[in-house]
Amino acid sequence: NIEEKNKSIQKAQAIISELMLTLDKSFPVAENMLVLYEFANSRLIDGNIKNDSALFDEAATIITEFRDTWKQVIQINRQKQSRVISLA
Repeated sequence: NIEEKNKSIQKAQAIISELMLTLDKSFPVAENMLVLYEFANSRLIDGNIKNDSALFDEAATIITEFRDTWKQVIQINRQKQSRVISLA
């Protein structure tokens, strides 16, 4: 379904655009993240133009890795907060 595919791609691009806009560029790592977001976005565009699911998979891999990393960061922060609360 071409219409559904385009809707899904546009949603993914909107999410990536929001992530790019909200990056705090005062941290050096933000530049690296921006490059990866731009690459993921270009994979979505190229995948749509070429109708190549492998390009969508590349974008999904990058975004999934970011998601998993953030989950780990959140888990580590929660563990640290729990330790601080239990020491108090």
